[in-house]
Amino acid sequence: MDQNPPLTFPVCQTAIDWAAGPYDDKTLQQKRGAIDALLSCRSTDRFVFTTSGAEAISQTLFSAYLEVARLTGKTHFVTTAIEEAATLQMMQRLGGLGCTIHVVPVTRDGIIDLKQIESLITRKIALVSMSMASGLTGVIQPYKEIADIARAKGALIHLDAAHALGRFHFAWHETGADYMTFDGGLIHAPKATGGLVASASAPLAPLIVGGNRWRGGPTDPERELALYGAAHAAHLYLDAMSLEGARLRDQFETQLVAAIPGAAVLYQDQLRSPNVSCVLLPRTHQETLLYYLQPKTPILTQIGGHYAPHLKQLLMKQGVDPTTAARTLSVVFHRMVSSGDVTEFVEALRVQVTRLEPLTKGLAL
Repeated sequence: MDQNPPLTFPVCQTAIDWAAGPYDDKTLQQKRGAIDALLSCRSTDRFVFTTSGAEAISQTLFSAYLEVARLTGKTHFVTTAIEEAATLQMMQRLGGLGCTIHVVPVTRDGIIDLKQIESLITRKIALVSMSMASGLTGVIQPYKEIADIARAKGALIHLDAAHALGRFHFAWHETGADYMTFDGGLIHAPKATGGLVASASAPLAPLIVGGNRWRGGPTDPERELALYGAAHAAHLYLDAMSLEGARLRDQFETQLVAAIPGAAVLYQDQLRSPNVSCVLLPRTHQETLLYYLQPKTPILTQIGGHYAPHLKQLLMKQGVDPTTAARTLSVVFHRMVSSGDVTEFVEALRVQVTRLEPLTKGLAL
């Protein structure tokens, strides 16, 4: 059993219904309006359907390399310590092609270090790539401020909206970004779906050549329609996700602290995504607890390490001591979770913490 699986949300019924077709070009174009509505896209923006958020990120960074770094000599790229594997590994590849990569740390509050990122963004920077919100801590990053800094210095800005889209309100054209990417599976679309939005002025090159101007290779209209159906549902439920999601998160945190002595909520004073809670569960090792929780609850738990930074390492880089960092868990709610699910989950946590406490006493973390 993989102890650190990627997040998998259940596919929503609207995605299933829309995937039934018809599959003609006219229908695809009409249904694509669901993406425009969810992101508040303009008619001049370009949308590329991809097979994952990782593909969308790779195309974005590769476009900046081909059309900016290679042609202008602006060979520096900036990213952050909270990014997931798709961004960090693509940045590593660009480093092998002669680019200079800067990774900005995160403060103890879980926020990208604004002073450091401002000092790094110079006229040599081709692109700044960052997540709008951390998928592990839930902390919403100052993406608008960073976009303003990047644009003032002539750098492109890419926002990874994987853990923001469908969770809270924002308009793509008001973020100041040149590119935005997301993973369809995290808005209740099927796996192997994702998307890239680029402004009219942003350089864009196909990652897969041959055929379509922005993405070659065979198409998958069924999955594409399913993504648009999921986007339509995410737009309809956005207010509910923002409000009800935050209520369920707060219910979970209140019940958790009452049920488990010594339990605490991290980043509670920060601006957070409504569906993520990062909690400290004393006397229990995170990997052991995660193993016993996964088959028992519809609520998702994670510690990173599969495609994201490991939660323990991320917290330690933010100044959290190793023992505390090893006893944390990231809890993720989706819009199909109920209040009853939360209560049952807290009880499952209490039972497992009580059960595992004697086994983890004195365990080196």
